[in-house]
Order: sequence, then C-alpha cells, then structure tokens
Amino acid sequence: NATGVSKVYDGTTAMSNVVVGLTGEVTGDKLSISGTGTFSQKDVGTGLDYNIANITLGGNDKANYHLSGTSNSLTGTGSITPKDVRLSSITANHKVYDGGVLASIASGVVDGTVGTETLSVTGVGLGRFSDKNAANGLTVTVDDVTALTKTDGTGKWSNYKLTTTGELTTTANITRKPVTLDSITAADKVYDGSAVASITSGSVSGTLSGESLSVSGQGSFSDKNVANNKWVTVQDVGALSLANGTGDWRNYDLATNTPLTTQASITPKAITVSGLQAQDKVYDGSTQASVQTSGAVFNGIVAGDQLSVTATGQFDSRHAGTNKVVTLSSSFGGADSGNYSITGQASSTASITPAPLVVTASASRKTYDGNTSAPGVGTVGALAGAAAGDTVAFAGSLAFTDKNAGTGKTVTVTGVRLVDASNTDVSGNYAITYVNSQNGT
Repeated sequence: NATGVSKVYDGTTAMSNVVVGLTGEVTGDKLSISGTGTFSQKDVGTGLDYNIANITLGGNDKANYHLSGTSNSLTGTGSITPKDVRLSSITANHKVYDGGVLASIASGVVDGTVGTETLSVTGVGLGRFSDKNAANGLTVTVDDVTALTKTDGTGKWSNYKLTTTGELTTTANITRKPVTLDSITAADKVYDGSAVASITSGSVSGTLSGESLSVSGQGSFSDKNVANNKWVTVQDVGALSLANGTGDWRNYDLATNTPLTTQASITPKAITVSGLQAQDKVYDGSTQASVQTSGAVFNGIVAGDQLSVTATGQFDSRHAGTNKVVTLSSSFGGADSGNYSITGQASSTASITPAPLVVTASASRKTYDGNTSAPGVGTVGALAGAAAGDTVAFAGSLAFTDKNAGTGKTVTVTGVRLVDASNTDVSGNYAITYVNSQNGT
C-alpha cells in the first residue's frame, strides 16, 4: 500500500518521494520497492486518482521474497498542494489628475513559479499616491498586497500560494488634466495712447467640480482710440498668466491654442489746458476780449498726440480798468481730440485802456464884461462807446485865458461829461485831450 501520497505543485503529473508500505518481511531484512507513479492531473487538488505501475522489489534480501496480491501496480487517491510564490514588485498605472490619491495596480512580478509560468496581480483603487497633485515619480503604496486581485498568466494562481504580505511600493505619474479656456474678460481703460488691453480673468472649463481657475495678462484693442465695446484680441492664449482659484494650475494643462476675443471700452482721458492769455485792448464799449493761444499747454496729453485750442474771452465789464478778469470759452481740435475730455482754462486777466477822445474849443466872441467866461461849448469827437450807448451829456465850458478885450485870443474848453444809457458817468472810459481855440474875440 502507498501512504502520504502528496506533492507540491511542480507543473507535471509525475509522482515523487511516495512511500509504498510492505507487509510480511522478516525483521532485519533489507528490502526496497520502486515503481513509476502519475497523478490523474498536474494541477493542485485533493482526492486525485493516481497509479503506480511497474512495482519491483529491491534490496539485499529481495531474493527471499516475492510480491503477492498485486499485479505490479497500485492505485489510490492523493493530493497536489500549492507552491509558495513571492510578490517581488508591483507596477501602478499612471493617471490623469482627479483630485484624489487612489492608484490602480496594473501588474506585479511574482517569483518562484514553475518553469516559464507567469502570474500577476491587479488592483483598482487599492494603491495610494503620496500626493494628489500632478507630478512624475510619485510613490504609490499598497498597504496590504493580499487584497490585490490575482491574475493568471501562463500559470494558474490555483496552483500557487502567495506568501508575501503587508506593504509594497512603486512609482507612477499623475498627469495634468486638459482644460479649455472658453472666454476672456478685458478691463475698460482710460485712453493712454496705446492699444494694449488688460485681461483680468477667463472662463476655464474641464476642471474638477468645485475647482476654479482663471487667467490674466495682455491683449490688444482693435486700435488706440476712444470708443465703447471695442474688440479685444488675445492671439496667443498660452502667453497669458495662469491664476489659481480654488484649483491649482499645476494640476491642469491649458489645451486652448487659438485666438480669443472679447469687448471692452476705452474712455476719454481727462486733461486740462493752461497758458491761455487774454489780450489788453482799448475801450470800445464791449466786453469782448481777444485770447492768445500760442502758449497753450495741454496738461496730461499723451506724448506725440496732436491737440489744438481756440478761445474767446469776456471781460467782467465793458469799462476801462487794469488786470480785469476775463472769462474764457474754449473749443478744441486736432487729430487726437476725440480721445480726451478737456477742461478748458477758466479765466485770464487783461486791461481795458481808455479810448482817446479829442474835445476842441470853439472860437468864441463876446463884449468885454470883466470876466473870462466865454459863450458856447466844445466840439466832442466820435465816442468809441457810442454803439454801447455812450453819449455826450455836456460838451464842456469855454473860457478866455484872461478878461481883457482883444482879438485872436485863446479860448479853452473843460468839463466834458459823458454818460451811458442809464445816465451813469462813463467819462473814465476815455482819455480826453482838450484842444484850445486861438480865434476868440
């Protein structure tokens, strides 16, 4: 009979190291027995049929014995037990950033298999990356390799027993998740003479739920000039600065490479004008003032821009005086005037000098009366303010230079009084020159 019919899986049906028992031998004799045995299958199992054929006696005392009760063969059942193997390494799948650290095990190297037989292991989500963020060469750890799924190769796991337990590590990459820049936002700006636009944000799609990203940088307006809702273009979105929101750009890859457009406005630049100078004038009865603009300064103008100004002025009154306030009114032109909101110079100062006026004494004649008074009045020249209502209220008093009778005597005139339509004296608006007559009698 055969006892302890069992072997460790070796990939064959051959039986080895099987002990066959003998009965009837004399104590002290030396006998042995041999034969050729096979299991009914090569794979691990219990209660496996076997057959031992060509059983023969051996040993020094074999000539004293013969086999009985057998036809040189023996049958029965036995077992093939799993062979121990070891998991020496594992390989993890790379993955695209998903915000988590779970890693999948793609395969493993199993040592100790029979011949060229291969085995492997897999595991979805059974490993963990050392960091959730995108990077190369991250450590991946499987805390319990016995939890991995055993995957048959050219060999069968049913014929083997994994002796490795505990933790194994490997490395793998988390690659950046592709995202798309769907739109951009540009800021309005005050005119600065350039077409440069400021990109303040962008709408990025494809991020994980709860994670946001943005962009900033520069774009170009369609031109430099003031207008509302002008087109702004970013030709190379890859040149924009990447701005983190609740998400982190190191985990994302901007896949957009086509130009993007948006709209924004350029508003006029506020500047002021100075250097305008009202001009002095001779009294003419009006408040109009001439303004010299050759010294105009546009404070805040962009270098190279072209602006011009014309201006008129109004004195604070029509009357003669020095350093009078002149209120200015300006209008602006030039190739770039549409790009500015210009505050004109409010005022200047100038003087109105009295208008010259000649008053001539008339040739007066009288009979000696013992005094110098002479009959008649003076002759007043044209009044500069006549159109404004200036009139002669009194043409002046005549007088001889002495009381004595005579011919060719000098006659003087004084005391001319000029008034406006309201009978207010306006003589101060005139520089009056009195001319004597030499024909008095």
